[in-house]
Amino acid sequence: MKTVHGPITIAPWRVRPAPDDHHKSVSAAEQVTKASDTVDLLNNVEVNCYGIMTPLPQLSTVTIKDDTLVLVRPHDPSQFPALVYAIRNSGAGLEPSDDGKQILVPVPPSL
Repeated sequence: MKTVHGPITIAPWRVRPAPDDHHKSVSAAEQVTKASDTVDLLNNVEVNCYGIMTPLPQLSTVTIKDDTLVLVRPHDPSQFPALVYAIRNSGAGLEPSDDGKQILVPVPPSL
C-alpha cells in the first residue's frame, strides 16, 4: 500500500458490489426504461376530444410513479372516460385502471 500525506492509505483494489446487488441495480434500470417506454407509447395515443383526434399529452399530464406504474392525470375531468377508452383501445397492450381522479397504467412485463 502507498501512504499519502500521513495516515491516509490507498488500497490497491476496489471493493466491488456483491453479484446479487449488481443484478438488482441492472433490473431496476431496466424497469425505469420500461416505464419510460410506456410513456412513449402513451405519447402516441390519440384521444377523441369533442370529435377531434388529439394527442394524449395535450389533454393530460403523464408521469412515472415508480418502476411499475405510470400515472395519467387529465386536465379536463370531463375527458376522463375518453382517455381511458383511448388508452385501452390503442393497440399497445396497455391495461389502464383508474381511481376516479387519475388513470393508472401498469408497465407491461413484455416491454
